[in-house]
Amino acid sequence: MTKTMSSMLERHLGVPSLLEASAPRSAVLGHHRQIDPAPRENGRVDHGHPDFLASFSRHLSSLRKKLTRGDVQLREDLRDAGYPETTLAAYVPEARSPAVSRLPPEILSTVFRELRDATSPAYQPQDYMRYGLRRCLSWHAVAGVSYKWRAVALCDPLLWTTVPLIAHLEIVLLYLSRSNGLPLRILLSPEALFKHMSIVRDNAWRINAFTQVCQ
Repeated sequence: MTKTMSSMLERHLGVPSLLEASAPRSAVLGHHRQIDPAPRENGRVDHGHPDFLASFSRHLSSLRKKLTRGDVQLREDLRDAGYPETTLAAYVPEARSPAVSRLPPEILSTVFRELRDATSPAYQPQDYMRYGLRRCLSWHAVAGVSYKWRAVALCDPLLWTTVPLIAHLEIVLLYLSRSNGLPLRILLSPEALFKHMSIVRDNAWRINAFTQVCQ
């Protein structure tokens, strides 16, 4: 598997694999174009030389383009070869992921809560008939973006404090568990309240508000 993955990286990025690190330098460079030597002064590379900066900028831009094209093609090759999508994560450094994916968990949690509130009638004083179960749970989509986003969403108790009582029992219990004893807002309908009255009674000590939604 490692050998196959290595060959994919070589073919799509145009760079030698790490497995070739022990090979003679001449053997490696024989298959890849050498980079023009940087301008030197007194035997040292002049990092401030205009030619060096221009050359470095061009080379960096070229590498970025290759990496972008390579990521797309590599993902397709992984899928065609039968590898799981998760395998790609091991070969794509974190630094190459979109900037939003590199936000700290605290910022991501704040963004996720804003998204949840934007789809919850508990925070949007509008006609409750516009809010059904699907809309109240729509913020869950963030957990499917990446492993990091999923981990942040699952580990933030505040994100699970708006409980959709109109959902299936398993989902309601999941919210109650992940909210970790924090104060709750309950989204309910008359039918859901009757159905889950025992849950409401058992958690009455931490319920701050009720908001009616469409069943």
